[in-house]
Amino acid sequence: MKTKETWLRWLLDRAEGACVIETDASGLITQFGPGAEAFFVCPAAQAIGQMKYSEFHDAAELEACKGSPEFVAALAIPGWTEDVWRVVPLADEPFAARVTLIPLRDFGPAEAPGAKDKITGWLAHYRRLAE
Repeated sequence: MKTKETWLRWLLDRAEGACVIETDASGLITQFGPGAEAFFVCPAAQAIGQMKYSEFHDAAELEACKGSPEFVAALAIPGWTEDVWRVVPLADEPFAARVTLIPLRDFGPAEAPGAKDKITGWLAHYRRLAE
């Protein structure tokens, strides 16, 4: 039987031209496929377990929206959120991208206090916008 990680790795390895990354709840990158390597000009070995997704985003833009009611509300919704962000690849010029952010949740037993519906990580899909 395959684990969630095995299935996600299989999907990422086959998602040609798609930039999909997975992070833990703190934003630390846990999965980084070939599409993400090309998109962010960064090898997976450098990103997985060592970098946070925020290192690929414009720091001023992240700081400006952190704590805003819209941003906080978007992260709290049960489904997903999508917005345009300024992306900063390691070895390329910054560009605009549409980012779809999906919370990964632990749907543990209802009787476990605080466990039900807890966000355990994030799945993000990036699409470069035409300049």
